[in-house]
Parts: sequence; C-alpha cells; structure tokens
Amino acid sequence: MAAFSSAAVPAAPAARPHRFDTYLKSVFINMVRYLEVCALPYLAGIASGVGFDLKIPPAVWAALSTLGVWGTVLVLYGPIILLHAFFIQWMKTRHPEQSPIVFLEDGVTEHRCTVFLAVLAACVSIVFGVINYNFAVDISHPRHISRHVVKPWETNPVSLDGKIVREPDFREHAVWLYLQPRMLDGREPIEKGLVLVQVARTVEGFEEFEYGQHIQVKGNLVEPEAATNPETFDYKRWLNNRNVFGLIRINKPENVRYLGVRESNPVFDISLWVKKKFLGIMKQTLPYPHSAFQGGIIYGLKTGLDPVIHFEFKWAGMAWVLVVAGAHLLMVYLTLKMILESIRPNPKIAFTVLFVLLIMFLILTGINPPTVRAFIMIMLYEFTKVFLGQDIRAAVRSAIGIAAFLLLSSHVFPYFSPLLIFEPTVTLSFGAVLSLVYLSRPIEHMLRRYCYGMTSVVVLGGVTASLVYLSLKRPVTLSLMFWQQIPIWVVTLICAVITARINDRYRDRYQLDQIYLGYNDPARFHGWLRWIHPTFLTYNNLPRWVLGFVGAQIAIQFGMVMPLSSWYFQRSPVGGLLANIVAFPALGVIIQVGLVAVLIGMIPVIGLPLAFILNAADYLGIELLMFLARVSKEFFPYPMAMKPTGSQLLLYYGILFGFVLFDKIFYSFEKHGYLTLREVLEQKFLFTKRPFYARMIRVLSTPKREWLFVGVVAVLLAGVGCYMAQGRKLDHLKIIVMELDEGAGTVIMTPGGTRFLVDGGGVSWNPRFNVGERTVAQVLLGQQIEHIDAVFITSFNSTNIGGLPFILENFTVGRVFVPYDPAILTSDEEFTSHNYMELAAKVDREGDRAKISMMVRRGRVSTKQVVESIEAIRKAVRSRQIPVSRLSEGAQVLKGSDVQIDVLNPVADKSAMAGRGLVNNGLVLRITYGGNSVLLPGDLDADGEAELIARAKNLKSRFVLVPAHGDEESSGDAFLKAVQPEYAAVQYRRPFRRPTDRARLDRLIRRLESAGIKVDVRMEDLDAFEQVVRLYEAAGAKVLRTDLNGAILIDAWADGRFSVSPMLKTAQKEIAAETEADESDTDVQDRSMLKSEGTGL
Repeated sequence: MAAFSSAAVPAAPAARPHRFDTYLKSVFINMVRYLEVCALPYLAGIASGVGFDLKIPPAVWAALSTLGVWGTVLVLYGPIILLHAFFIQWMKTRHPEQSPIVFLEDGVTEHRCTVFLAVLAACVSIVFGVINYNFAVDISHPRHISRHVVKPWETNPVSLDGKIVREPDFREHAVWLYLQPRMLDGREPIEKGLVLVQVARTVEGFEEFEYGQHIQVKGNLVEPEAATNPETFDYKRWLNNRNVFGLIRINKPENVRYLGVRESNPVFDISLWVKKKFLGIMKQTLPYPHSAFQGGIIYGLKTGLDPVIHFEFKWAGMAWVLVVAGAHLLMVYLTLKMILESIRPNPKIAFTVLFVLLIMFLILTGINPPTVRAFIMIMLYEFTKVFLGQDIRAAVRSAIGIAAFLLLSSHVFPYFSPLLIFEPTVTLSFGAVLSLVYLSRPIEHMLRRYCYGMTSVVVLGGVTASLVYLSLKRPVTLSLMFWQQIPIWVVTLICAVITARINDRYRDRYQLDQIYLGYNDPARFHGWLRWIHPTFLTYNNLPRWVLGFVGAQIAIQFGMVMPLSSWYFQRSPVGGLLANIVAFPALGVIIQVGLVAVLIGMIPVIGLPLAFILNAADYLGIELLMFLARVSKEFFPYPMAMKPTGSQLLLYYGILFGFVLFDKIFYSFEKHGYLTLREVLEQKFLFTKRPFYARMIRVLSTPKREWLFVGVVAVLLAGVGCYMAQGRKLDHLKIIVMELDEGAGTVIMTPGGTRFLVDGGGVSWNPRFNVGERTVAQVLLGQQIEHIDAVFITSFNSTNIGGLPFILENFTVGRVFVPYDPAILTSDEEFTSHNYMELAAKVDREGDRAKISMMVRRGRVSTKQVVESIEAIRKAVRSRQIPVSRLSEGAQVLKGSDVQIDVLNPVADKSAMAGRGLVNNGLVLRITYGGNSVLLPGDLDADGEAELIARAKNLKSRFVLVPAHGDEESSGDAFLKAVQPEYAAVQYRRPFRRPTDRARLDRLIRRLESAGIKVDVRMEDLDAFEQVVRLYEAAGAKVLRTDLNGAILIDAWADGRFSVSPMLKTAQKEIAAETEADESDTDVQDRSMLKSEGTGL
C-alpha cells in the first residue's frame, strides 16, 4: 500500500522557463501545422466554388463584404487561435515538463482537444475557400471597372487614367500594360478591377513604358472575348482570373500619354535596373538566338526566340525549359547559396540576403505563380533551418500545402486570384512537385526490386523496341500509340515475370540477401550464374543521384505530363522522358553559368571579357539543348490526345494512388520483415492508435480473411473503375456548328458512335495560324474524338479547306468524301494553280476564273494559298492512305442507322456539272433523326438553290446553315419558302461586308421591299449581311450568328425533342464597323498561345 501513499508520490517537477525565441519557435511551428491542416480543405473549398459556382446568401455576403478579406480571416480563424492558446496553457498546467510545441505532435495528437481543433480548422478552411472564391468573382462594387465595359463588338470610346501595376509585358505584336484605373473620362473614380492595355509595337515610344507610371489612354473599352467553341481557350476567363475585366487596344501614339507621375518602390526600381544591366551584358556576350534563349530561361522574356525553336521544344517535351518556373528558381537559389557559402557570412545575414535576392529575381521574371510557389517552399525551408534549428526537407508535402494555401489566398498582388487553382500555370507546377514527392520513391523501389540480372536485359529490350517503333511508325494519337504498343509490352511483361521468377528462385537457392541490402560475395557466381546475381546489371549499382533523378523523371512523366497535358493541351510529348534526362542538368549549368557571367560582367574593364568567356560555355550548353530538341522532333511523335473526362482523370490518379499505397505496403513487407497485412496496418499506418481502428483490423486475424478482404476490395474498386473509365457516350444526335470566323466547319456525332467532320475552316492569310490545329482539333479532342469516320469536303472553296491538312495528318480518318473527281486528291500529279484553274473552268458557268473562291474574291487570301491547302490535303491523303470517294445526289452515308444523312447535291452525272459553278457543284447534306432535319447547303448561290429546289422532293428542315455565309446573292425567297426553317445559323466574321456592286445592291433592296422590310439607311451604308439576316427573321426563323453567339450546339433525340443553343448568350446588338478595337488575326494568334504560357507545355 506504500506505493500508493501520498508520501510515495514524487513531486511534480517545476516548469522550465522558456526563452522568448522558444515561444517564437512554438508559434511558428504551430502556424505551420495549422497551414498544413488548412491547405487541402481550403483548396477543396475553392474547387467547389469554381466547379459548382457556390454563392454566399445575400444577407451573409453583405456582412462579409463589409468585413473584407482580412476581416473575414480574423472572424473565422480568431476563435481557433484563442482556443489553441487556451489549450496550450491548459496542457502546460497538466504537463509542465512538455514543450509548448504541442499542436499535432506525436504524444499529443491523440488528445481530443487537438483533434477537435484540427477538424474545426479544416471545416473553417472549406468555408473560407468558398468565401474567397466569392470575393474573387464579386464585381458588384459600384466603382468596379466591369460596370463600364461593353461587348467586344460594341463601341465604347473612353479616356482612362491609371497606374501600371505590373512590369510591361513585351510580346511579338504589342506591349501589354496591366493598368489599375483611377479615373474614367476625368470625372468618375474607379477602385476595383484591372484593364489590359495592348499598345501596338507600331506606336512610337512603346518601349518607354515602366512599372509604376501613371498614364492616360483613349480607346474602345470592351470586355475580353469569351470562348466561342466548346473546349477551346477562354480568353475572357484567363484575364478575369487575373483580375482583368477590360481591354483597350492602342494603335495610334496620340491615344496614350504619360502623365508625369511614377509610383514605385526601391526594390522594384533596383530589380528592374539590374534586369536592364543584365540584359545589356547578355546581348553583348551572346549571339542571337542564344541571347534570346538565355533571356527567356533566366529573365522571363517572351519575345525574340524563333517560333520554330519554340515548336521543337514543345514537340520534344522540353517547353518548360523556355519559361521561368519553379525549377529555374531552384537553380538560381542553388547558385546564390553556393556563392554565399563561399563567403561564409552569419546565417541570419545570409538568409536576409538570399531573401532579398530571390525577391528581386521574382520581380525580374514577372512574379508568376510557379516561381512564387517555389519561393515560398524555399524560404520556409531556409527559415526553419536558420532561425528554428530544424530541417524540414523531409516535410516537403507540408511545404507544398502551405505554398498552395498562401499563393491562392494572396491579396498582395492585384493580378493573383484564388481562381488560378485550375489554370495550367498552377496545376502543372504543383503537379510536378507532388509527382516528385509521392511517385518517385515507389518507382525507385520498383526499379530496385525488378531491374537486375536477366530482368534488366528484358526491360531494356522492351524500352528499346518501343522507342524504335515510335520513331518508325510515329502514331498520330496517344491512344493509337498505346494500342499499337500493347504487343511489345505484353511480351516484355511476360519475359520480365519469367526472369524475375528465375531470379527469385536462384536467390532462395543460394541464400542471397535481400536485394535492398545487396550481396557482397559474388565469387561463387561465374558464367551464366552471374545473370541471376542481385548485383549484376542492377539498378542499385547506379550512383544514388542517378537513381533519384531517373525515378523523378519517370514520376513527372506519368504523374503530371501525360494526364495533365492531355487535359489542358490535348497533346502529349512522348520524347520528353528521354530528352529531359539530359535537359534538366544542362539547364542547371546554363542558368548558373549565365548568372555568374552577368554578375562578373558588372565589374568595370575586365567584366565583359570574362563574361564573354563564361557565356561561351553557355553557348555550347544552349546548342546542346537545341540539338536535343531537333533530334527529339525527328525521332519521336507528338501525338494528339483526347481530353479525358473528369471521372477518367480521377480514375487515373486513383490508380496512381493505389500504386503508391501498394508500394508502401509491399515495401514494408520486404524492408521491415512484416508478415501479414495486419502488421503493416498496425505498424506502418499506426491504426492501433485509435480503438476504433484497432477493432476494425481484428477481422484480418487469419490469412484467409486477409485474402477475402483484399478480393472484396479489388472487386469493388474494379467495378468503380469500369464505371469511371467510360468516355462521353451520347444517347442522341449532336451537331456542333463551329465558330471559325468566316470559315465553315461542322462536327456530327451520332448515338451509334459514328463521328463526322464537314469542312475544316478557312485558309488564313497568316501562315503561322492554322485553324485546324488551334480550333477544329481542340473541339474534336474535347469531344473525345480521335477517330473520324468520314471527312466531308463540301467544296474546294477557301472557306472550307484551311484546317483539313492538319486534321488529316494528326487524326485517324476512315474516308474522305468530295463532290468532284477523287483523282484530284489521289493522283501522283502535284496539284498546282494551273490544275485549280482548269477545275474552275470546267464547272464555271461564265468562265470568270476570278469567282472561283469566295475569300479570294474578297481579297483575304490568294489563289496560291488555296492551291497550297489542296496540295497539303492531297499529300496527307496519300501518305495516310485514306480512301477518297465522290458523293452525289441520292447517296446515303449511314445505311441501316436511325440517323439518316442524305446527299442532295451535286448531280450524279459528271457531265452535267459543267456550267454550274464551283460552289454549286458542292456537297449539300440533309441530316434527319427523330423526325427533325438539319440542312447543310454549303456555299450555294441563288442559281444553285433554284436547281436544288427543282430536284429535291423535300427540303423542309427545322435548322438550316445559311448558304454562302450569308452572301447577298444566296438565300432566295424560293429557298426560304422550301426550307421553312425554325432556326438559321450563319458562320460569319466581322467586319461587315459592304458590296460596291450597285446591281447586287439593287436586287437585294427589291427583295427586302417585296418581303415588306423597310430599308432606312443610305445606299453607301447598307450592310448586305444584316439585310440577309432580316430576310430570315421575316420568314419566321430565329437567326443565330457565330460572330455574336459563338458555336451553335444542336441536339436531337429519337423521341422528337430538338434543341438549338448557342455557346454565348448575347443580345445581338449593332456592331461597330471600323474602330480601333477591331480584332486582327495576329491578335488571335497571340491569344491562342496564352493557354500554355507559364507552364512549359
């Protein structure tokens, strides 16, 4: 009993006094732990807000708006902080011998108060994520700039005073200025939202703009243009996510003026001064294009490098090299760290210097999310190491979550927003780091276990065979590449399993140690026996840094590049896995040598010669990377990849998660000698820490129950996986009339799985812009179409064939249908301008060859460009061996299907085609399903319509695509009466056409008057297209225009339901004819490059 007496109980030790830095350490560690717990729930809250557009109730939102972001943070997290402080004080009274660093630490995590605080912080973070999303999308402020913008086609001349809040972004055709407006038209203050001012390079003095300047601009203030086709780049969302809600284009120097005021800070000024000095030294010591290359990878320049080099790096999977990202900041950090360690200053002084220098590098490169993410992670590591005496390199997962939380909660920079969560520039950056953290080690374990002896030879042989096949066959789609390589990898897998069994058998026979520990007595092994020795041709024999580097490259390829590049860009660079093994270390050397060169170049007199010598080494490194990109482009394909559905992407990452979990369990068996699954769950996953979990794992008390448990889980997961793996399956007919400027293009998807493409967009005057690649392919892949059953070419008009060469080269196409002689595309003879003129002369009713092409007639493209497109189609058809057939009146494309596609034109008799004109001999299709019809009349003019009406028995259709893009010589009264459309859509492009032919105008006016439509404008101001639209409206049709409404989506069901909906829900208002905001093809080209900006893909 003495043991329980009061005298026997020792006195509690006195509480140790803690110094201030100990408490500071406690506060910081607890803050880090909170951020760890809050990061993932906060991101889930933002994702839920973005995905489901969650809105806060008005009454609650009014209160939150009054508080603001930081007031909301205080209200939400203040009680948790107070509870945590109370909990620490309570723990100190109960356990005075413990350190105050208690939150979520081992020994305290089981306490219910700690668990309650963690759960409460997570729930509050979800709510805060939704609230922050609402703050990001809120434009209800009475002085928000969005209240003063108009639609892109409207006129809204304004005068805007404001401050440039970001370093000017010099691009190929213009300099982009992010302007914080202060005053509108000199009288109305603006407080919220940014305006993007695009000053053309033709404007005198465009290079003189600087950060912090106050300027005045005069121009047309419009909202950015939204995506006009499904699954294509949304320019409006891209800018809105950066807090930009207005757009002004400046083409005249008198419309932009510096107001003589500049607001800045010393750090920005010094950083930009250093950037100018560095760029000057770089240009003096490196030739072009190597100077532009170094400027892009070190200073974040976006112009100067040849587009051909850009494309080669994208093809090779090395495009990340050309844009400053987290990897580049890491290289700079290592360089600065090496320089500082050589000086050996005080650690805290070194940390301060490093912090300032990295901040300056962020400013130099434009402060983009990937570099900010890397900066936060690096500084978190350095701070804990220098000030707290701890090394958190092992807690990279925590640093990732903290970086994501801080980056997407930031209200420091006006162009950062929580809405960036789903943008490639953020997703790919974090995806690469997460792949390194979670996937690289399991892959390394797998290679260590299986890659030795004969198994190594088999795996290397399989990889070599796969690479040789890719370089010879060059499959055009990612799924086709996988299907074609299945035999290679099946054989490789079978041989690997057999050799692995042999290795294991002889390892047991000779009592070899586990392969993780190696074997140091190979003397008994000679001849063929060395093939089964664990140290022969083994992955473990490679240097440790090589092991980690190879595992990291494979992890990034499978964890980030393949799935996310397919999701965002619908392409997957196959050669990146091999190319980046050389590119990554080479890039590190180039960046480090380049930085040392410019730093030495700052030294007077001797600096430039020494910098020239160092940059000579950089010249060789850049040449190596360029050569590597060219070789990868020549030997490896760059296949198209259909965009996966959300469930398919979740399934893919679920499989990767299963692989990581399996490795954790399997590695525990091998490394630690666990015998059962129950032991792994108890020891590795600490399931016995909670009584509830301990009771759960008692069911695994016998091996039979373990196998039964694993089998049930496998069956359930397989069922869920099969359901999630299903692609987009249609139970109805779906037709997409694409917005392709004035070009034509329609996608047809039947419920039976058949996919058709009718035309492929117009020929562009700009050879660097390909409508097939930039638009048509994105729409097809977004609908998960990699195989096209048939491509219909309605005519060889320039508005129909521009994008078809790219489609035929990069998709699998079953057949091509044309209205003319198939020999045009299948013959060995090259198609020239002479052949085109001969074709036109055979069918032209007047012999006027100038009328052979609509866009040629309007002066937008040349006959040479049209002929080049036809020749490119011919080459693609011949190289891919695609069958070509002629369709004529009476043919049916889908026989025995519920969907009926009838060919109404051209006439079957080829001799009757003469004299009918090129466009009147084009294809006319009528699609019927569920009693509803859609008519695609191509480019018929009035004569072609009359002939069609005379031959066709029934033209009545609920939907008609307006012939000839709304030309005033088409859509005759008889045609409208025969079709009786309920909906009419016209594929059209601004600016409006104003024909000068008086006879054509007179005929149009007479038609309008006969239809009872009053013409109240002068002859010289008459817009022919608008009047054609009025004719359809007078006939009772609802008219949709692709220039205003974007793509037109048509859905028809077997039970007779019919739906027509535009991509853009906009009111059809009058469009300005000629304003400074008129969009050029070069602007469209620049805009299409933004999707992959900052991502390296």
